[in-house]
Amino acid sequence: MAHLTNRLATRVTLIFFFAIAAMLIVLAAFFAFILSDSQHASTAALQRETSQRAAVSIGAHLDSLHAPLLNATRLRPDLLGATPDEQQTLLNNLLAQNSPYLELALLDNQGRVVATTAQAGHHIESVVRDADRNAAFQAAQSGQSYLGEVHLTVTGQEPYIVMGEPLSNNRGALIAWINLRHVWEIVAVVRVGNSGYAYVLDAEGDLIAYRDPAPIIAQQNPLKNNPQLSALLRDSNAVGEYTGLDGAAVIGAHAPIASSNWVVVVETPLAEANAPLYRALGLIVALLAIGIVLAALMARYLATRLLEPVELLREGAALIGAGHLDHRIVIETGDEIEELAAEFNQMTQNLRRARTELEDWAREMERRVQERTEQVVEQKEQLAVLEERQRVARELHDSISQALFTLTLNLESAQAFLKKDSSRVPALLERAHQVAKTALADVRALISDLRPPLLERRGLTDALREQFAALATRAGVTIDLQADGLHRLPSASEDALYRIAMEAVNNAVNHAHPTRVTVQLDDKDHLVTLRVTDNGMGFDAHADYEGHYGLKTMRERAGALGGEVTIASAVGAGTTVRAEIPLSEDKHE
Repeated sequence: MAHLTNRLATRVTLIFFFAIAAMLIVLAAFFAFILSDSQHASTAALQRETSQRAAVSIGAHLDSLHAPLLNATRLRPDLLGATPDEQQTLLNNLLAQNSPYLELALLDNQGRVVATTAQAGHHIESVVRDADRNAAFQAAQSGQSYLGEVHLTVTGQEPYIVMGEPLSNNRGALIAWINLRHVWEIVAVVRVGNSGYAYVLDAEGDLIAYRDPAPIIAQQNPLKNNPQLSALLRDSNAVGEYTGLDGAAVIGAHAPIASSNWVVVVETPLAEANAPLYRALGLIVALLAIGIVLAALMARYLATRLLEPVELLREGAALIGAGHLDHRIVIETGDEIEELAAEFNQMTQNLRRARTELEDWAREMERRVQERTEQVVEQKEQLAVLEERQRVARELHDSISQALFTLTLNLESAQAFLKKDSSRVPALLERAHQVAKTALADVRALISDLRPPLLERRGLTDALREQFAALATRAGVTIDLQADGLHRLPSASEDALYRIAMEAVNNAVNHAHPTRVTVQLDDKDHLVTLRVTDNGMGFDAHADYEGHYGLKTMRERAGALGGEVTIASAVGAGTTVRAEIPLSEDKHE
């Protein structure tokens, strides 16, 4: 049975466990995929948004640098026709009003410089200046604005760029060499997360703005020929993963800068970008572990529920083993358990047949036993009569014989004093009279004890209450009976408790001279407890009182029913007699 139960429990538990665990793993993988996709989408959106904001800021700054040139050429389209002083004044005013401007030059329709001005403290290589001026003039001849390459000043290693604006009728150009330090500042403050950064590339892929100017000054750009970055720059909405400018794996996005051929690239270290995803995946793994543990518990619970037929089989086998051969085990599971239940039912049927045969034989034996029982009962009745006679003898010896002995002494004393001192005779006769009355009452009580009719009719409590009332009146002692809630008991138990209680109370009244006797009876947990307590003179409970049968009789009555009597007493401290008699569940009446 245990092997079958364990086998089924293990099999069912494993099936449910693996089914639930597999479902949880699939759900966890699905949620991980959704989280990963969502994290990548949000990271890409943040990268694009950051790069676009930086591109807008840089584009606005470039427009603000180009606007003074554009306004000057539109307000003074005849600038080449102005006097040299007017031309110089215009250039000086532009230089003073626009702090990023490093130099200004006015070219005629032949590309010659007709006016120029510059800030002090900077130095631009003449070769580079001439190349930029020629390129700006060529663009002006085509009627186009010019935005040159980014260079560094010789003295301060400051970034600058050349802007040119054509004059009316393409007859000349107004050119400005402009400091781009503010573009560096814009790029330096761009942040994505804790360590993301931005930089600016020109059309050739050269680095022209970054938070660290060192690689710009050294003209270093490790990403210039990076195929992954090149592929990323070809798609305006692309977001990709590659090795970034700082040499770490990054996720990057870019945005073009208006009014130029530059591009802003924003990069975030891949570890930082994926940190929220890793935390979420860790939480999913933790929840998955908890879910698997719960799946194991649920699988065990379901297995237990499914094994209820085995429990029915066990209970049915227990009932059959207890003798309930009419019990039939009904299990409809379609497996080995149902087959085993059918075998048990067949076995029960065979046992019923065998029991019928045994009952026939038992009836014959019962007839024979009945005959023998009648003989035993007759002998038992004779033995009961003998025991009752012995009990009466003990009662006569303990009470009436002593009273008669006292009566004899009083009468002999009265007879002796009749001749010597006749004045004492009446007192002795009165005492003898009282003793005789007491003996007569004891004889009547003994007769009543032989067959207490009230005990048969109304039970132990009412019988004791009536006897105690009579005894209290006769002896002048308060007897308090406490037996509320006591049920009717088996006749043998009531008879034993009645006699033990009467014996204990009579002993207390006759020998201890108490003023109060308390009798308590309670029935609890199949045990009846009798306590008789008096406040009399007490005695040594451990001493041997030869010839006194009362204590021995109480113990014998309790012992005959499987109980016991204990006595606690000391001289001058009263006495407590405690009797306990057990009851079986089917003996309450």
